Amino acid sequence: MAYSAATAMSFSCVLGAGAMPVRAAEWSLQPLFSLTVDQDSNQALIADARPSHGGTLLADLQFRRSLEATEWRLEPKVTVYRYSDPTLGNGVDGSLTAGLKHSGELFGLDLSMLAEDVSTLTENILETGIVEGHTRRHTVQGALNWTWTQTEKAQLVVQASDADVSFTGQDAAALPGYRYPNGSLGERFTLSDRSSITLSVFGNEFLSDTRENSSRQEGVRLEYNRSVSELTLVDAWVDVSDRTIAGLSSRGTDESLTLSRTLERGSLSLSYMHSLAPYGTGFLVEQQQATASALRNVTPYIDADLALVYLKNSEAATLLGIARQRYENAAAGLTWRTGEHWSLRAQLSGGRCSLPLSDELVSEWRFQLTLTWKPQPRVVSR
Repeated sequence: MAYSAATAMSFSCVLGAGAMPVRAAEWSLQPLFSLTVDQDSNQALIADARPSHGGTLLADLQFRRSLEATEWRLEPKVTVYRYSDPTLGNGVDGSLTAGLKHSGELFGLDLSMLAEDVSTLTENILETGIVEGHTRRHTVQGALNWTWTQTEKAQLVVQASDADVSFTGQDAAALPGYRYPNGSLGERFTLSDRSSITLSVFGNEFLSDTRENSSRQEGVRLEYNRSVSELTLVDAWVDVSDRTIAGLSSRGTDESLTLSRTLERGSLSLSYMHSLAPYGTGFLVEQQQATASALRNVTPYIDADLALVYLKNSEAATLLGIARQRYENAAAGLTWRTGEHWSLRAQLSGGRCSLPLSDELVSEWRFQLTLTWKPQPRVVSR
């Protein structure tokens, strides 16, 4: 199963911006359409695997409205997919994101919103371990990031988010879903023109319909950002928290490290994170995840890329049957820009993961061919 990640939007707003001069509004529309065909050896990641092939049609429209310091965005996306194996479940995925950016001299407020309805077959391996085409995940989530520049060296940072996840369909009885509100208050200190640290207090609550399984967490986080050079970035954080999970109290730590580098003809990124992850089965799961990605511009018209994902859940989560113990995936692709607005991409991926309630591994191979049309955005000023 190819790893994908859900999309989100962010927007900013600044207090006291009403006195700012306003320029003419600029409207733009950026469409994108793609057609994908694929061959897969084990789409559902089960023991009794049988190969299948399918097709996917994606339509994505991004609307923007820009003023001097404000930008609005609305982006609906629809994906239609069909498979040769009827047990996989044909269907339509959809999402809607909307955003606003407003910059100011001292204040900033970033918000993000997402509403989506997707099949667990295409989107859910890292969130429930259940991969089933007749089960759907419904997500509504939003986030807020407010900053206030106090001095040249200090900035107040307030963050909050909430996610509401539910499921319908064949395996919905095993997926009660959850709500997951989070909040933090911190101070960011600029150490130099290349580095900063942020010290914050945070708390979150995991609300699940699973009996006696609601959880909460409060703690302190220290984050460090540094531009080692103009081309190399480091982002690391560690937190210590008191946590109550399914009625059991303890103290634990989470950590994350991300390294990224821009190359002369490409880029490289490495990351590792150990944290508590919300699962649609109604539990918080202790999880380790490592990723690596690389991009290389082979010619002015051809890009090559490689992506690796490794995920390991806690042994307790595996024994309870609420998550697969491990998941590994590697994908390599070539993208050929055949024209000003057209591109053709070929991707080969392979992966393996453990079965639920077992350490037995199943594997998957997939080949995808994608044709994409992305014309120049249509821009209107007035």
